[in-house]
Amino acid sequence: MVNILSKYEFLTAVHGLMKPDTYLEIGVQTGASMACAQPPTFCIGVDPDWSNFQGGLQVPMEEFAMTSDDYFASVPPDLHVKVDLAFIDGLHLAEQALRDFYNCERVMSESGVIIIDDVLPYNQAIASRTQPPGDWTGDVWRVYEILSHDVELTLRLVNVSPTGLLVITGLRPGCELPPIQLAPPRPGDWEPTVPEHIINRDDAYAPGIALAFLSEELGLI
Repeated sequence: MVNILSKYEFLTAVHGLMKPDTYLEIGVQTGASMACAQPPTFCIGVDPDWSNFQGGLQVPMEEFAMTSDDYFASVPPDLHVKVDLAFIDGLHLAEQALRDFYNCERVMSESGVIIIDDVLPYNQAIASRTQPPGDWTGDVWRVYEILSHDVELTLRLVNVSPTGLLVITGLRPGCELPPIQLAPPRPGDWEPTVPEHIINRDDAYAPGIALAFLSEELGLI
């Protein structure tokens, strides 16, 4: 198998490219992805459970021990600091990841970038809405399918290990679009299996190509 970059290597490269003033992370867990941030970036971490957080960051951070829904409800969007880069790795259910996207979009800077984790499950088992042992993407892959109908956004799947990333640009900060309130699917509501083009990563960009596109879109080259 050809070696590919890990999501942490790709995130580190994005931080190095963008040098964001403010970075927002939904779902901090151990802090491994937060550690990709580089000084002098200011980080905001949102996670209801900080018991696994290992610390040791070299950047200033403000912790919010709450769900992402509660975080965004706690501060009106017009009072938020503008976010340059956001990483969504929270609850692995499509409706929550989509809601996190729309809430993040409203507080982004004009050239902001949102990255969503776990969009390329490598088999059907890890895409279950019930967490299995080991890797778990849930059905976050559906977010790409849903947002692909929004012609204003630019979406790029990125082939990184273990479970892919989705890089989104063309955002509409401050927009009045309400978050989509999707109810958990009932049998027959959504296709129950992951399409083969997702499993096979047919539409995913190599990390280097994705970074080149991002650099061009942000006017960094």
